[in-house]
Amino acid sequence: MASNLNHLLVVDDDSQICELVQELAEEIGYQARSVSTADEFFGVFSNFAPSVIVLDLNMAGMDGIEHLRFIAENHGSARVLLISGVDQRTLSTAERLGRSVGIDMLGNLHKPFDINELAGILEAAYSSDAISIVSELPEAIEKRQLILHYQPKFRISAADSGALEGVEALVRWRHPVAGMIFPDEFLPAAESSGLMASLTEYVLRESITQQARWSEQGHDLSISVNLPARMVNDARLPDRVFTLLKEFDVSPDRLYLEVTESVAMGNTETAMATLTRLRIRGVGLSIDDFGTGYSSLVQLHRMPFSELKIDKSFVMDCDENADARSIIEIIISLGQKLGLTVCAEGVESYKSWKFLHSLGCERAQGFFMSRPIPADAIGPFANDWAFPAESGS
Repeated sequence: MASNLNHLLVVDDDSQICELVQELAEEIGYQARSVSTADEFFGVFSNFAPSVIVLDLNMAGMDGIEHLRFIAENHGSARVLLISGVDQRTLSTAERLGRSVGIDMLGNLHKPFDINELAGILEAAYSSDAISIVSELPEAIEKRQLILHYQPKFRISAADSGALEGVEALVRWRHPVAGMIFPDEFLPAAESSGLMASLTEYVLRESITQQARWSEQGHDLSISVNLPARMVNDARLPDRVFTLLKEFDVSPDRLYLEVTESVAMGNTETAMATLTRLRIRGVGLSIDDFGTGYSSLVQLHRMPFSELKIDKSFVMDCDENADARSIIEIIISLGQKLGLTVCAEGVESYKSWKFLHSLGCERAQGFFMSRPIPADAIGPFANDWAFPAESGS
């Protein structure tokens, strides 16, 4: 179900919260409505088609988890912000659950929340009416307004620890009026409007082309591209990938396709056929955001993945959170026992790097080493790269 741009729905059985959030949203520019019961929610969700939902977890009659399940099952493309008075750990778990079923989560706020923090989140999620994302995206692809930035990936556990190993391709939209638009602002619209396949093919072609250019310059880097659910279920995908690799004379083992945990486990028979064909020809396959979904270990063993990427939510918390460190240790051990290369996302400190190194994690990416950078900066970066000082953050 496609969303109406800048429609915001508040779901809370506290009338004062509903009134507060609705007034704030309308000041920002949203068309806003609020509901306090499950029955009201069902009707408004279908007719109002919100693009943003501010959702209380703890409601009589139907809790927030059931609301999240309903949104996912009805193909809602709304972005969801959780608010609740439950403990922070439960709130964060609910947010991860929403992500695991494919919902674009805006975060969570614990009641009583800071109104300025709420305003900042809603303002960031607001899309200017002057920019019709869905209608302009096909033209943006045709006119090459979409550009790729690349986040470097590094080796950790090998003798050449800290060496640049590859990059992950991340798309941005260089809009002629609005300037740089980041993926969180247009990928949900691409998904809900059926444009994700053409966008992904554009990113694949650009990435493979760029890998060939870097190889000519003496930088034989692997390149990772994120694969959406619809592409995993497209039986024609392997042939299109093989054609691109042959056209630009790029070895299949230089390409990694990343699939989120929830997508990989959602349709195992179809996904297995597509992924196995790619893997047979040497394309690397990564299971992304691992630890946030509900993988069956049997299915994980059956799927032909070659790399497991630890979700950044655990890595970013590991400096101060013992639970996060324990989960990371378990994931790395699991990956090693299954013969998978393990990559940690979200490394933001030297302390995190050392912890991951001590556990034998093979690869890492994150702001501690490098933010995403433009294609023409990768060559100089590779030439000048030096490991950050221990005090880096």
